[in-house]
Amino acid sequence: MIAGAAAHNWMFEAGAAGFISSIQVLIIPGDGRFTAEQVRATALPDQPHFSPTRLVSLENTHNMGGGRVWAADAVTAVVTAARELGLACHLDGARLWNAAAASGRSLAELADGFDTVSLCLSKGLGAPAGSVLCGSRGLIARARRVRRILGGAMRQAGILAAGGIYGIEHHRARLVEDHANARLLARGLNEIEGLRVELDAVDTNIVMVSLTGAAVEGRELVRRAGTRGVHFFAVRPDVLRFVTHLDVSRADCLRAVEVVSACVTDWRAVAMKAP
Repeated sequence: MIAGAAAHNWMFEAGAAGFISSIQVLIIPGDGRFTAEQVRATALPDQPHFSPTRLVSLENTHNMGGGRVWAADAVTAVVTAARELGLACHLDGARLWNAAAASGRSLAELADGFDTVSLCLSKGLGAPAGSVLCGSRGLIARARRVRRILGGAMRQAGILAAGGIYGIEHHRARLVEDHANARLLARGLNEIEGLRVELDAVDTNIVMVSLTGAAVEGRELVRRAGTRGVHFFAVRPDVLRFVTHLDVSRADCLRAVEVVSACVTDWRAVAMKAP
């Protein structure tokens, strides 16, 4: 399987592709997005020396890429290249709702050309849990069997479906508010000395922050801000990840900037007093 750098189904699934399905993943470096030329260069042929490539997996928006939205022509080119190589195409659309809100394209347009599409009902839409797999009747029938084999059956799924339906019907239109809050948050964090945000890269509701010269360590900053009620994640010691969503208001974003700024200032003051 070909996937982009830090793809969720490669990086955050505990090695399930290899452990359960004996799939080897070929990672294309970059920000999670890639080109048709890179697909052609990465795909391995079906011959005894190689594990033949069968699938291209594309993530839109890309989580670890900072919520970036794929350009329509780039997706079309990748799918076209995959078809020319005889490869299937999967769209990891956990945050496809955000891609639709940011680009103005419909889900049907964003999913065009893919064999399977997965969507998450809890990210953005606010459902308590639940994901959806879309595909042809034949593929979904096979997926149901595999889910049963893996112990994934759930007879009481109606309560999850109800939450997902409510989110789809009531919360899709407000996703643009999350994106606006993310841009507000990004601008505020970018003004803190030692923190840097690539503002043009904030397409949706994810803000990636680099600690360029704050003399602070990411995980410790997470801990200190957490004691003041502001929670985010350290992707690496020098990179922070903030996400806006249904439960984060504009006031919350402004408060987050204040708290992070205060934590950085306190850290710097202590460092200056150290012998």
